[in-house]
Amino acid sequence: YPLADVLNPQGYAVRQLSFGGCDPSFGAGTGSACEAWTSEVVDYLKQHPEVGTVVVAYRLHSHLYGGHVDAYPAQPDIVDARTRERRWQAYVRLIEVLASAGKRVIVLEQVPEVRRRVHDLIFTAADPAAPIVSVSRAWWDERRAYLQQHRGELPASVLQIDPTGLFCDQQNCHASEGGVAWYFDHNHLSAAGAHRLSTLVADCAQARGFLPGTVAPQPGRCDAGAR
Repeated sequence: YPLADVLNPQGYAVRQLSFGGCDPSFGAGTGSACEAWTSEVVDYLKQHPEVGTVVVAYRLHSHLYGGHVDAYPAQPDIVDARTRERRWQAYVRLIEVLASAGKRVIVLEQVPEVRRRVHDLIFTAADPAAPIVSVSRAWWDERRAYLQQHRGELPASVLQIDPTGLFCDQQNCHASEGGVAWYFDHNHLSAAGAHRLSTLVADCAQARGFLPGTVAPQPGRCDAGAR
């Protein structure tokens, strides 16, 4: 809904279709509830041409390698290679089908995770008003290495947005700054963090011609610059 708060004043309607915790499974043949739901969503979008732009967002790295909290500062690796490849191919397939259906597809990459629940970090911080480190930048870059290596498999017609620069500098990623928490647990953004991310998505979509009704979209990358 924060994206609607940003785009509604500009005259754009936003429709949210979400299934919490759902792994990429479109066309994977697993028979899972996630696969059935995703297929229904794709059919729905194909039947509604008024939906011109689709933002695809997953907690992708968790689905490819597993949750991070129990592993940090090590990297989790509890998803077997076969499942990881199946999920990645389902992710690519979903994006390809939406793009082939004439949608302007924005691939929103996962925001950095937090090593522990943010309230634990705040209550144990020496100065809660100071920036609180969520994870090291080196850890986060290693966490998302699979995507970095395989992003070229995504259709050339999509817009890829990497929000890392909103929350990370060259040394660390941050869970809060200036007394404002960007997260409300170890991976979900707070209202403030979600507004920050939504503003980036809206700005990128507008600058690159990916909002409905605009002409000549410019696909590629539109990343948040490192702070």
